[in-house]
Amino acid sequence: MLTLYNFTTRESRPIAAPIPISSEELLLTAGESLTDLQNLHTAWLKDIPGQSHLILTLRHDLIRADWHRRRARTTLQQFQLDLYLTGLPMQYWDPFIQKQIRFLEKHAAHTQNEFRKALQLIQSQKPATAKPEDPPTPPKPQRDYSPNWMQTVKVSIVDGKTVTEYEPKQEDFLKPEILSLFGRAWRSYYFCNGIPEEYAWVTQHRGIDHGPTKSISICHSMETFKEICEREIQTSAEHLLDGPRIGYEHRPDLPPTKFPGSP
Repeated sequence: MLTLYNFTTRESRPIAAPIPISSEELLLTAGESLTDLQNLHTAWLKDIPGQSHLILTLRHDLIRADWHRRRARTTLQQFQLDLYLTGLPMQYWDPFIQKQIRFLEKHAAHTQNEFRKALQLIQSQKPATAKPEDPPTPPKPQRDYSPNWMQTVKVSIVDGKTVTEYEPKQEDFLKPEILSLFGRAWRSYYFCNGIPEEYAWVTQHRGIDHGPTKSISICHSMETFKEICEREIQTSAEHLLDGPRIGYEHRPDLPPTKFPGSP
């Protein structure tokens, strides 16, 4: 059976502690509740479990330091409130009162430091939790080193009419051995005397108009370029058609290429 001693009334009474608390922690001052101390013990037991001798000792020290910290803070706050209710400015306080409040402030800071040390000490004894394994790094996409299909397009305006010349032809591209050999298809447009209306779409890339130019190269995937070529053959288009792009090069200073037989 444990005994609770009250220093204010100088009386002691036997109590039955429902949880194991050291006799030192049962030395409560006036106005302090045993229930609050037991609730504090239960809270720390939940946060820091363990029944080894080391953990029990460190946890008891932590609970005692936390209880003393709360007591010092409450005492300081109550003393400050009492001084505030007097209505006297600080310069009119009694020297003994000023000395006492400085002592309470230092004591509150001391108990706060002791609590911090006790908490850091018991935290250092807790087993380190295993870090979650990092997700596997996805393999880097392999760079496509397959050759590119190149088609050269010459666009000129002759007597007010747009003339389109290009090589190789779409039929050459659609051969099965070509489709399996190349990875991308590039069309390089060369404008001899300005960009005609039929090819105004050439300078539009990702919503930006790159303006007048002499040379533009557009890259398509093999699947997209195959669809473009098939549409051009089916419609017997006089001029080339556009499609989804995966690359774009704007080369305004590159002179047009001469085709065999061109003037």
